[in-house]
Formats: sequence, structure tokens, C-alpha cells
Amino acid sequence: MPKQTFFDRPSKKRERILQAEMEEFAAYPYLKSSTNRIIENGDISKGSFYKKSY
Repeated sequence: MPKQTFFDRPSKKRERILQAEMEEFAAYPYLKSSTNRIIENGDISKGSFYKKSY
């Protein structure tokens, strides 16, 4: 389940992340999927992808 910080992001960024994840898992099995490809295809920074609230 996503953390609250995911829902605090702008809706367009959330949609890009979700779309990139769906494409990744449709193209590759779980163990061959790549976070780097998700980040690249979602056109987001790695820091933004891993952003957490403390």
C-alpha cells in the first residue's frame, strides 16, 4: 500500500508513476523488473520515487 506521501504528490506525477509501473510489470516478470526502468519511463527523479515522510 502506498504511503501518504504518494497521495500528496501532484496527480499527474502519480499517474506517470502508476503507468510506468504497469508497463514494467506487463513487460517483465517480478524478479526481472527494474526500478530504474520505472523511474526512466515515468520521467521522474530517483529521489522523488523514493521520497518518504519522516
